[in-house]
Amino acid sequence: MLCHCLRQNIRILENCINRALFRIFGSCDKSSLDYIKICTGLHNIKGLVEKRHCSFIDKLISDVRFSNLLLVYGSNAQVVLSLQNIMN
Repeated sequence: MLCHCLRQNIRILENCINRALFRIFGSCDKSSLDYIKICTGLHNIKGLVEKRHCSFIDKLISDVRFSNLLLVYGSNAQVVLSLQNIMN
């Protein structure tokens, strides 16, 4: 599931693509723009973004340096939570 800010950015990207296609191909209606987007592979921007996002996260998680960073962050977060519990 995409967060709200990502969905908003996808809408902005889709609007930019629509305007660019409108300028490139001249004045055309919505059905023509939809057909052009299908022909150019731009019809499913949300799907493309989700696929690239998942690919990025998969590569990031498989990176040993990032995994080590997550372990350190997780350990530090547990220490901070323990200290907060002691203080309360």
